Amino acid sequence: MSLGFETPHVKEIMGIKPHANGVGSKRNPVPSHKVSTNQHSPSLDGIRGLAILLVLSFHLNLLGSFPSNSPLDTLFVKVFAFGWCGVDLFFVLSGYLITHVLYLAKGSEEYFSRFYKNRILRIFPLYYGLLFITFLIIPNLPIGIIPDGKLQRWAQVDTNPLWYWLYLNNFTTAIAGSWGHGILDVTWSLAIEEQFYLFWPWMVYALDRVRLVRVCIALVLTAFAVRIAMVLADMSPVSIYVVTPGRLDALAAGAFVALIGESSRSIPALLRAQQIVIVTGFICLGLALWRGGASNTDPLVLTVGLSLIAIHFAAFIALVRTLPSDHWLVTLLSSTLLRVFGKYSFAMYLAHMPLSALVRDIVYHPDQFLTFGGSKLPGQILFYIGTISLTFVVAFVSWHFWEKHFLKLKSSFVLPLDISSPEIPTQRT
Repeated sequence: MSLGFETPHVKEIMGIKPHANGVGSKRNPVPSHKVSTNQHSPSLDGIRGLAILLVLSFHLNLLGSFPSNSPLDTLFVKVFAFGWCGVDLFFVLSGYLITHVLYLAKGSEEYFSRFYKNRILRIFPLYYGLLFITFLIIPNLPIGIIPDGKLQRWAQVDTNPLWYWLYLNNFTTAIAGSWGHGILDVTWSLAIEEQFYLFWPWMVYALDRVRLVRVCIALVLTAFAVRIAMVLADMSPVSIYVVTPGRLDALAAGAFVALIGESSRSIPALLRAQQIVIVTGFICLGLALWRGGASNTDPLVLTVGLSLIAIHFAAFIALVRTLPSDHWLVTLLSSTLLRVFGKYSFAMYLAHMPLSALVRDIVYHPDQFLTFGGSKLPGQILFYIGTISLTFVVAFVSWHFWEKHFLKLKSSFVLPLDISSPEIPTQRT
């Protein structure tokens, strides 16, 4: 899953060097008109922060883990049950940003090598660091540091660890039809993104904008059809949720917005995004009310719901990119708080599950939650504050003592900056 981004010039990530067949040449002309998506937008950083907060609100909500007679608790559980869609927001944002970068860099020298070198420097150190801790450090920890039962669950996986090292673990989860590891389960989304990186740059390189738009539409329809077929085959909801062919619609929807933004008709096309956001939002709300919640194990949510969510978030990003900078929504998304969460979202995503389990089992169990008027919501809020704060501190340390030092190596892959190059938002997952 794409959970952290940076905003260098396009030449920084792709190393663009003008040449006879490069961007701006007769063979690969720069699009004649583009929406302001070329300029760095703090609001996109805020969208990333919003996505990680949605995920945290879902995974750290413990009120649903025990019975409660409080209507307030029941309402809270139902409202925050939609937080799992934060992963879908990450997918859409990833598809948008990566496609925008690749399209503008099309025809540049070392198009592929520079893209993959930068992806490796951003993604591999933290991800493989997590695997190293999980497979080599935790099993050899002294007894007592981690509770015995949890140590046994964290020290082993139900499948060959090689699947994790190769970013294929979402397929093993799909085959098993269930979650299997408290630390590594969340990496299914990262595996899908890595698989997307393997073929999408080649598609962008080989096809023109019109054909790429058609491919995006085909991927959205194919993903929907795959999920329908899996539901009809009575497959596990977990399998449907994590299998790659069924989840490419969110990435493709984001890519679609990026490509439409390169069209000479982009402004009128994207301005319709507001209507799409409203319509899809109301349909999703109606679906949740009809089904009695927004569970991602509901067959209707897994089929129609995921498609609607992908379209909703894609339209939302398109809307944000066309709003004036002083619009209240852009101001909100550009706030310091959301942007800071966005900056550290990758490490927060990878670390929040084991950290929350430790807080729950060692420090503040739901049985100890502060209650008021029969509601345990005050205790849940305290759990949110404590666990999110701890996760943020771990992510902060990870960034400053580990991740950013690998990013400094990008300079060895990148040509000197040209001040005329456009500044665009770029993933650093």
